[in-house]
Amino acid sequence: MRNITWLLNVMTKKNCDWRVRAHQVGGDSEEYEVRLAKLEHVCKVQTRSRFSKHATSKVVAALLRAKYAKAFCGPRARDLPDSILRDHNVRMTYWKCWKAKELAVETAQGTDESSFSLLPVYLHVLQLANPGTVYHLETELDDIGDDRFKYVFLSLGASVKRLKYIRRVVVVDGTHLFGKYLGCLLTASCQDANFQIFPIAFAVVDSETDHSWTWFMNKLSEIIKDGPDLTFVSDRNQSIFKSVGLVFPQAHHGACLVHIRRNVKGRYGKKSGLQL
Repeated sequence: MRNITWLLNVMTKKNCDWRVRAHQVGGDSEEYEVRLAKLEHVCKVQTRSRFSKHATSKVVAALLRAKYAKAFCGPRARDLPDSILRDHNVRMTYWKCWKAKELAVETAQGTDESSFSLLPVYLHVLQLANPGTVYHLETELDDIGDDRFKYVFLSLGASVKRLKYIRRVVVVDGTHLFGKYLGCLLTASCQDANFQIFPIAFAVVDSETDHSWTWFMNKLSEIIKDGPDLTFVSDRNQSIFKSVGLVFPQAHHGACLVHIRRNVKGRYGKKSGLQL
């Protein structure tokens, strides 16, 4: 209301009949009742533009927060300029919309740092809700002595209980993660009686190295026992071969034919005359 009163005084000095008068409803209410409105300006456009307020990214983020309440949902930044213009009649640049989206996601879902700090509590509650769940969280000290996330391993209780009914052929693989802190996702899975993928365990590590794969295999050995009837299938990653031979010395290990085909095709190509 203070800004409206100041604007009215300025417009009056400019001999403009534009008026908006509002009264607060109740003592502590945030609602106002408009009692007088003269919306026709007689002053120059240049004069009116001095008092128009620009929508900041923080204000737009508050309007968009509900659209990003769930993970992997909400409009893309490139779609926001048209959406905001259509819904709120406000023109915004792409970069301001991108900033507004980042703020909306942060206020609705929290920051990456806060999510990492909640990992111990989340894993503990997950184990209580899913009896038999196996998890391991490993941290390391940074330069200032604070614990920082390093590795996490998780196998749900349902997967652990059903392993005794699954054929002992385990497929392991890794893939890169996208986000602020990157990293790699390591997985172990097999096939059920309906020829569907049966997830066993997964882990998030910094990269596919000898140390990270050996750590993953050591944790996997807690739920999968070594033996000559156990077989691992993977791509031709040398770290996987080393870790399997170290942690599961009795198990067999073979390379996936699909990966071999891709490796040969990518290395030799069509010039070699191979028909793959």
